[in-house]
Amino acid sequence: MQSMVDFLLINIDEFNSISKKIQEGFLKNTIQLASIPLKRPYSRRVEAERRRASFIATSNMTDVLSDPSGSRRFFVVNVTGPIDTERPIHYEQLYAQAAAAVRNNERRWFDHDDMEEVMAHNRKYALLSSADMYFNDYFDTASADDPDALKLTASEIYDYIRKRAGATAVTESLTVFGRYLSNVPDIEKVHVKSGTAYFVKYRKTGR
Repeated sequence: MQSMVDFLLINIDEFNSISKKIQEGFLKNTIQLASIPLKRPYSRRVEAERRRASFIATSNMTDVLSDPSGSRRFFVVNVTGPIDTERPIHYEQLYAQAAAAVRNNERRWFDHDDMEEVMAHNRKYALLSSADMYFNDYFDTASADDPDALKLTASEIYDYIRKRAGATAVTESLTVFGRYLSNVPDIEKVHVKSGTAYFVKYRKTGR
């Protein structure tokens, strides 16, 4: 936490070694903090200090993201060749560009369209959950006007998979499974009395 106040960049080596519980809980909440409650050495009180640091991480694995809400806080870059560490970085120009962006009030945050693009990009780097695997085994997404479309709630889809694959097949809770469904690409949904229903259809090989 002190590093987030004192440094501009924090590197997490071997990101894939971070457990799903830590990634989706502590880390997810920590990296979005704008201020850090911190008690400095010899200080008698905790003070909120401005967070300065951004995070980067490295991994030799490609399936590293486990957040069921879409991992919009990350942007994965696939390194395809050796990184040139010999050529010095032109820091003066780098800081000049950053200062110019601040003076010109350039947008420094993601809007809704940006976040959708980031989440779509990150899907190929996501850890496949049991919900992901079994949903794709038994269902396809469908449009509302598809004659084969079913309008099912997350609970109905969850129960169907458990009946077909076994009660312990889906290891995620119904709440987590519902979050997963809401982030399935191109899935159409509608509000019903019991909550949200999704337009899906049985896979011919899975029914």
